[in-house]
Amino acid sequence: MDLDCDFNDYVGNRYCLLNDNVHQFYANWICINPGTTESLCLVELEEKMVEECGGGLTCDANEGMCVNI
Repeated sequence: MDLDCDFNDYVGNRYCLLNDNVHQFYANWICINPGTTESLCLVELEEKMVEECGGGLTCDANEGMCVNI
């Protein structure tokens, strides 16, 4: 099967990490043997900061977003 692996996007819920900033996993899809019947997709998950909570804000663990302290 000739697979198309061009789906790169954030996945899962946002969460709090590192100095009360908001993080989320990013899925990087990689195609092995593209354009062949032996093609397959592999995913690599990367943890990324999506929002920095500064200036009197903190990360709300229940909402996965910056809120006023």
